[in-house]
Amino acid sequence: MSRKNTPSAATPASAPSANPSATNLSAAPPSTVAVAVAPEHPQLNRIRQHALARGVADAALPDVEWLSRARKFLRLERQLLLRNHRHGMSGVELARWRSAVLDVFLGFLLERALHGAGGAGQNAVALMAHGGYGRGELCPFSDIDLMLIYDDAAPSLETFRKRVTEAVLYPLWDLRLKPGHASRTIAETVAQTRADPVTRNTLLDARHIAGSAALSEALMRATDEAILADGAEGQVRYLLDAKARRHARSGGSVFVQEPNLKEGVGGLRDFHMLAWLARLHGARDGLGGLARLGFLTEAEARAASEAYSGQLRIRHELHFQSGRPEEVLSLEKQPAVAAALGCAGENWMRQIEDLMRHHYRLAETILQTVRGVEWRFAQKTAATAVTVAAAATPPLAEATCFDGFVLHAGHTLSAAHSDVFREDPSRLLRVFRHARQYRARPDFPLLRLVSENIALLTPKIAASPKSVDCFLAILADAGGVGETLAQMHESGVLCRFLPEFAGIRCLVQREIFHRYTVDAHTLLCLRELDAVFAAKTPPASRYRDALLDTDEPALLYLALLLHDIGKQHGVANHAAAGAEIAERVLRRFKIRKESRREVVALVRGHLDMAAFWRAHDLDDPENIAAFAAKVGSAQRLRYLYVLTYCDSRATAAELWNDYKHSLHTRLFRAALAILEDTRAARADADADVDADVAAADVADVAGGDCAALLREIRAQHLADEITDEEFAEHFAKFPLRYASHYSAADVALHWRMVFKLCFSIVNSPRSGGLTPVIHWREKAGGICVVTVATWDREGLFSKLAGAFAVAGLDILDARGIGHADHIVLDTFSVAPSRNASAARGGAATPAAKFAAAVEEALVGQCDHEPEIRRLARAEADALKPHERRLRAFVPPLAKVTPRPERHRVEVEIKAADRLGLLFFLARVFWRHRLGITFARIATEHGVARDTFYLESFTGEADKSPAGLLALQDELVGALA
Repeated sequence: MSRKNTPSAATPASAPSANPSATNLSAAPPSTVAVAVAPEHPQLNRIRQHALARGVADAALPDVEWLSRARKFLRLERQLLLRNHRHGMSGVELARWRSAVLDVFLGFLLERALHGAGGAGQNAVALMAHGGYGRGELCPFSDIDLMLIYDDAAPSLETFRKRVTEAVLYPLWDLRLKPGHASRTIAETVAQTRADPVTRNTLLDARHIAGSAALSEALMRATDEAILADGAEGQVRYLLDAKARRHARSGGSVFVQEPNLKEGVGGLRDFHMLAWLARLHGARDGLGGLARLGFLTEAEARAASEAYSGQLRIRHELHFQSGRPEEVLSLEKQPAVAAALGCAGENWMRQIEDLMRHHYRLAETILQTVRGVEWRFAQKTAATAVTVAAAATPPLAEATCFDGFVLHAGHTLSAAHSDVFREDPSRLLRVFRHARQYRARPDFPLLRLVSENIALLTPKIAASPKSVDCFLAILADAGGVGETLAQMHESGVLCRFLPEFAGIRCLVQREIFHRYTVDAHTLLCLRELDAVFAAKTPPASRYRDALLDTDEPALLYLALLLHDIGKQHGVANHAAAGAEIAERVLRRFKIRKESRREVVALVRGHLDMAAFWRAHDLDDPENIAAFAAKVGSAQRLRYLYVLTYCDSRATAAELWNDYKHSLHTRLFRAALAILEDTRAARADADADVDADVAAADVADVAGGDCAALLREIRAQHLADEITDEEFAEHFAKFPLRYASHYSAADVALHWRMVFKLCFSIVNSPRSGGLTPVIHWREKAGGICVVTVATWDREGLFSKLAGAFAVAGLDILDARGIGHADHIVLDTFSVAPSRNASAARGGAATPAAKFAAAVEEALVGQCDHEPEIRRLARAEADALKPHERRLRAFVPPLAKVTPRPERHRVEVEIKAADRLGLLFFLARVFWRHRLGITFARIATEHGVARDTFYLESFTGEADKSPAGLLALQDELVGALA
């Protein structure tokens, strides 16, 4: 982090820094541990005088004029707040300043409301704050959580309450201050407190602002009694369970790329929970109270408070940048926030890394404080039912002592004494080996002791044969490696033992598919591999079976640990850079040559398998042969098969689905058949892989007895429907590649569809023969395979893509084949789109909607473009703000590559997805006289990444460099 000189947190507004541009992230820390209720702010008198000077206190002013004066007062105070923020004021001081401004303003507003009610009732109402405002810690655009508390015995209570509530809230809405409000009597509030744990929680932060202080005091006494009457243990359990749910929603890790500063792991809400726990145990001064109660040390309280202030400072900047209460530090906002906070770095990427590493350190500090408090709660209280991070230590009578550690009842490991690591620093590694070997969890004090003594793990000790053997033993104990290495990483041991890993610590990946930093992603990969080893049911068990067929199944842990290590030198070419680093690490570990060669090859090629099935036709034998040749061996293919699965799921588990699993497994099986040179591997397709993979392989036509094979297909699928001669004649009308792209079942289906199409032109009215023949087959995961047989015509693929769009269906992949009689057979894999509910057809099935749309396009010559554009606009209007930002964040890219040896052109595109995108792309292809023979359509996180194989219409396409450049330019225009 940058450490520029900044003014003290107490710098008054009238004495700005001599260098206003000098800002930093840490700024001045708060002078005391954060407290649960706001103290009187030192600027309170100045703020009050400013409000008086602006006329905010003049209750007799007309509403319009008063609102104008109030608006100017608030705007000037916000500008002053921004200036102090830019001059380096701490996050806590900024938040209290903002709260003090609202305290003054709302006090005058309540006086105005009571004046409008006839001047009566000053003792019948209290204005109170709760939530962040109750703590006196407001950010620039935070919601203002208010309560208007009324005396139950006040005369004409309902009329009075209605008039005062409206007189307070209406101006706040006019001023766009977003009040969260409640209007209750004390009795109503107590009843709500008893019924709702959320209300109980908000009232822990309640404080008086204006009106009757006696009413506020009475309410706080009554609610405290209500909470204690039901027992504080229940509310503690609620807080800890809410924290667990909040962490799960936020990815379960501090190291997410787009952290939620408020609700995320190690975020502001975790710090608030500590103050709430203090209140529930009778302490009103937050972490200071927890320290007195023995739940944390003064040093821990001070560190957590400073981390909280730092997080508030980042949140302030995010609010100022967004102009609204934004809580997610998104990829889009990170550059501006980093620049405004003065982050160190020679370019914007380095500044972002500086910002995020600072945030992660702050969040880790808060998280570790929470874990320590939870552990001590478990030790010091009898509330064993509360879910905590670490269970209470069992009695010493059940303990076993060895190597300086104590194993309690077989599940918790602690240190025998505080000098255990000074006696033998190599224990800093062995402790994790012991924990893994005995399936025990190091307790919180032991992990803290490891962190405090991490400097003892010198490079010499880390590189010693005993240390290396210990580490490799951890990796060899398959099934729990991920958790063990995560503990080593959190305590600092992993980066001390493996210095190369320090280069990816907290490293943000500015890429929308990755959710976590590079180090967190790597550790999640190891957890995914743990799950593979433990799997007992498909599909994960199939990956386990493939891995167990290798010579060293646990070797994959090393490959996954190192697979992204090269990203410390940049994402581009990180696989090659990682292979070089891996070679050095493995030589230092003295890994045998054969294993070292395997791991290095996996690191270098860890992207290859997913990249291949995303972009290539898996029914093309030449494609499969090329991939198999690149992999080189069946064993490496098995490793790569499992590595790709773990890597993909650790990137974002929700993006891995049945369709991707099917593609991945089809490629694995097909390449394995070549590498093992057996038909058994080819026929060994799982139930979750397409049935046509397991069917008789028509590709054998190219190298066997064509007539005999055709007779066999006819006998199995078309008995008594067609003669051998007629079937051979039909088959011969397809291009040679047809034999390698379709199964025997597909061949039989195609014959029936072609026969039906030809029959229709003879026996139907004039336009009947133009109606296509459509076949639907449902698969797992909501995917359908749709085959369309129709007469060839200009722009056919574009018309079909448009029909799918208006029917509410997304195309996942597509293949096309031509017949000598001007018949085209197109096969699509489709799934319901996000706009399916808005698509035409009401309650009609997707098949019926598509059939109707196709009839309109092919028979009625209907142009669906206006309808597609209308649906696309409706979809765009319904996008959430972050989705709109994502579209702007993804620049449209089109790559056009000629493949003269394959008589085709290959096109890869990447762009923000939108409804009808494939329709518009297909129109560009048609205008350039190119037809789609294969398409792989992939959409993730709203980003389309598609691949197309294109062939000329009877050689008419312009495949010159100038023609292909024009195609590329037009595609980029269609994507924009």
